[in-house]
Amino acid sequence: MTQDQPVKSGQTEASKTCEGSTKFPLLAWLWRHPLLIVLLANCLFFAGSWNSQDGFGEDTAPVLTAMQNIREHRLSGNLYIDTLTFFLTAISPDPVNACTLMRMLTSVLSSVGVYLVLSCFSKYLGRGAILFATFAWTASCLNAPVIQSTSLSAFTFGITVIGVYFLLRLWSVTGAIVFYLCCLTAASMRPEYTAPAVLVTGLFFVIGLLKATTFLEHAFGIPRWRSRLVCVLVPAIVVMIMLIRPSHKMRDKMQYADSYMLFGFSQCYAAFYQREHPEKIFSPMTEYAWLMKRDFGDPKRFVDALRNNPRGAARYFFCNSLENVKNIPRGLLIVRDYGLGRFDKPLYNLMVKVLLAGGLLGLWRFYRRCSELGVEKKVRGWRTVDAFFREDPLLGWRLLVLVLLACASSVSIFLLVGSPRYWITMVPGLYLALAFTMDSLLRMLKLTRFEPLVVALSLIAFCSPNFILPQPNYEYRAVQHIAPLLKKHPVIGAWWARPDCVFGLNDDAKDISINNGIKTEDIAAGKFDVLMIDDNFRHTDTWVQQHVFFEDLENDPAKYGFKKVDDMPTGRFDVLYRPKP
Repeated sequence: MTQDQPVKSGQTEASKTCEGSTKFPLLAWLWRHPLLIVLLANCLFFAGSWNSQDGFGEDTAPVLTAMQNIREHRLSGNLYIDTLTFFLTAISPDPVNACTLMRMLTSVLSSVGVYLVLSCFSKYLGRGAILFATFAWTASCLNAPVIQSTSLSAFTFGITVIGVYFLLRLWSVTGAIVFYLCCLTAASMRPEYTAPAVLVTGLFFVIGLLKATTFLEHAFGIPRWRSRLVCVLVPAIVVMIMLIRPSHKMRDKMQYADSYMLFGFSQCYAAFYQREHPEKIFSPMTEYAWLMKRDFGDPKRFVDALRNNPRGAARYFFCNSLENVKNIPRGLLIVRDYGLGRFDKPLYNLMVKVLLAGGLLGLWRFYRRCSELGVEKKVRGWRTVDAFFREDPLLGWRLLVLVLLACASSVSIFLLVGSPRYWITMVPGLYLALAFTMDSLLRMLKLTRFEPLVVALSLIAFCSPNFILPQPNYEYRAVQHIAPLLKKHPVIGAWWARPDCVFGLNDDAKDISINNGIKTEDIAAGKFDVLMIDDNFRHTDTWVQQHVFFEDLENDPAKYGFKKVDDMPTGRFDVLYRPKP
């Protein structure tokens, strides 16, 4: 067997030596159970994760539904919300603690899923390379819970990749059934996860079409091109008829998808405009209506926005796509996040160098193997690549599944501003490339005997405890601290006040956010009991137009009947409250 040929079950000489070691039986046993190593690495990395309670804003709606489930003694059918319901009921009624537990569970689930998917390619990858890539994912910014605003995207991703694992591993009807069950479960939590199921269904249709038309040609003499043309045209005509004259239920779904896309486009276009015009002070997430009215004629549908200003929309899609593509490597590969945008830059730079060096060696490795097959099969040019994939037909289909999974992120790349969680379906393919590059480095440089050492060093570098220093939710804890001093059912005002109501006061308050209208006369009249002021609040049109009042309020809150929380940390917020009489 040559250096570049497939390795049976990912076994290198170092792996065999480690498994057969009698000097360190525990290590040998662990090496034979790599999934256990992944779980232990997660436990090590998340030691102290209760210190990572930071930023649960987008978990507000799931927590509210979970609280309603508890009051009504029911389940919602949404696995994410039902898991939160269980945590709130059985472990801790504090939503901050429940969401912290959910982040831990999500991170373990997605790490296991990524490892399982990579293990499907163990015929070509050593165990050390697979574990290296899995550890890198464990410590990545999308998986580490310190900066996630919600665990929902990573949770649905974890469910999906487990389904992908069964599809790739079994490549049978049973594997397809498990895949569809996982995708449908994920789609019930995030509608965009319908895309992987649709794309893979298209792949199955193509495979079935190729096999069926070949059978018809051999059995009945019907030319393949004719039967394939019919099989493509008939479904296309049916889909066109369904789109032109949709059913009532389908029309509702199309309207929901249209409003969902318009909402996302409005917020992201406003953020894009503010990035180009930093002198404009407004909140793109809440104060975008004037901009959409000015540039797109106040559209009521996503199609209306494209029709009213096709040139402006095309410019946004083009520029936004370029920016997102440029940021994808950093967004998906950043490791060792410590919160507030801080990450381990030297480790990230090392990752990039490993990708570049290993990628070049990997291309050389692939070229050598194709050349060897070309000599064996007596073929040249692109036919050597075809011979490579014919050597293991399932390899091509498995890689294609990961490509289709990555394509599920394509809409967010051109429609939404850069947020790595929207690109998360690219992770299996990207980290497979990372594992391949590391494996190529070890094999081409003849360092496979040091594979266990590489695993140990990567475990220390990526998965040493990340959450030793406390990062508590100062914002929510401050609201909980002043709760006994407030009247019943207080009114909270903030840039986005709903999370403070839910996480600070268990939804026993009324919330008024910037987009609802926070007016100075209402504050002066005593209609607000709590004001949460941060930089988001200060960089809104509401603040700019009434800055004299707000600055006076900050300088002298007692003048308006407020007190400032100064007996405990409040983080990035100034928390003003009006004590009950």
